[in-house]
Amino acid sequence: MNVTTADVRSLAEVRLTDAAAVGPKAAKLGEMLRAGLPVPPGFVVTADAYLRSMEAGGVRSGLALRYADTLLGCDTVGMTAVLAESSEAMARLVRRAGLSVELAAQVYTAYVGLGVDVDGPAPVAVRPSSPDSDSGPVSAPVMHAYTTVRGTADLIERIVDCWAQMFGPRAVLRRSRSGARAEPAVAVVVQVAIPAEKAGVASPARASNGRVDRVVLEAAWGRGEVVVSGRVHPDRYVVDASDLRVTSVRAGRQEFEVIPGRDRPDVTVQLEPRHAAVPVLTDQEAATIAGLALRADGLFAEPAAFEWATAAGRTWLLEARPVTRA
Repeated sequence: MNVTTADVRSLAEVRLTDAAAVGPKAAKLGEMLRAGLPVPPGFVVTADAYLRSMEAGGVRSGLALRYADTLLGCDTVGMTAVLAESSEAMARLVRRAGLSVELAAQVYTAYVGLGVDVDGPAPVAVRPSSPDSDSGPVSAPVMHAYTTVRGTADLIERIVDCWAQMFGPRAVLRRSRSGARAEPAVAVVVQVAIPAEKAGVASPARASNGRVDRVVLEAAWGRGEVVVSGRVHPDRYVVDASDLRVTSVRAGRQEFEVIPGRDRPDVTVQLEPRHAAVPVLTDQEAATIAGLALRADGLFAEPAAFEWATAAGRTWLLEARPVTRA
């Protein structure tokens, strides 16, 4: 894909220095692509594109005022009900404005550039990319992704949903407690969706001297959000960073998997007991994933955990999330 405009940028062309415009999530994906790592192709709708759409829709000033008032009330006793009501009101304003005509055209062009059939079943994943969604431990995001999005209309709706998530109660409270008072804005990442057969998280771990000495893998059948959300107990593998040898395996417990639906979003499927008892990864697969995580880890100054997925015998890195230091 080779689409770059003021508001829509190819992931392959963004860098860490672009984080203010595209969010840390998109910026890290761009760095991994530049390094030749297997990252699904995609594009990012910039944070400024959101602001321009709110301006074009005539809601930006009213939204900013409502948001400022909501932040002031976050420290008030009994704010919970008021915050929920205010969050819903702000989300309605975002949806009323939606994408500007110009932005919708840019998104369509970029979507076509991914090489998918925009009128057919080929899915993309849509993820918010902002300091609010990317901060904190990997297990506690305040904004979530949409992993099976099909067609232009669905894509545009999910971009707006990502924008609206900025004003969810948890997101507002996090910004309030961190002292952030500026008008919020979020970028949105759109990538070709990987029909994961198995997925999880790879976390390079550091010894007391600060050097990575092992990679801890969590793995489950189907899509990896069951690992990130804690819905299953994944298999756990420890891989030596020096020679990619599996040094420890702990079996998990998984009764179901989440897989893409043919004509609808993801579906939950019960696993047969025999399937659930089979280790998710072979030693060779664990070594491959660990090796990719180590390559990706070397690109960033801060520790990161990497979401991964495998499909048709190929492993992909889907996301790099910051982690808290132990």
